[in-house]
Amino acid sequence: MNDKTLSKAFLWRQRIGYGAADFACNLIWQMISLYLLYYYTDIANLNGLAIASMFVVCRIIDGITDLLIGYAIDKTHTRWGKSRPYFLWGAIPLESGIYAGFLNFFASLRKQLEEGIPGFSTDNTKAQKVPFCDI
Repeated sequence: MNDKTLSKAFLWRQRIGYGAADFACNLIWQMISLYLLYYYTDIANLNGLAIASMFVVCRIIDGITDLLIGYAIDKTHTRWGKSRPYFLWGAIPLESGIYAGFLNFFASLRKQLEEGIPGFSTDNTKAQKVPFCDI
């Protein structure tokens, strides 16, 4: 086998490897998107048209920010590499955004826990009267 054949085989393996990784990433992304659609329409009781519009606007914003972040990564030269600082420091706003997206869920869960479990309360005086482990 010559170098040209080996290089074609390597390129196909590389393409399949990147494709499989991208498929796995998109599979998880679609599961999260479908769950968010369910959450916003059924749990948060928001209008479906409003949610669809939000998804479209978010995709447009995502397309613009992808170009800007790609440009920034190309211009970044640190001792940690080009993109690693963005992954490290980008996790903080990502976590904050995910938390903010589910704030209504936490509020409704808290309300359900207070109403559904006797003795459970965020008020410390009530919580001390009935220990949670005795329920």
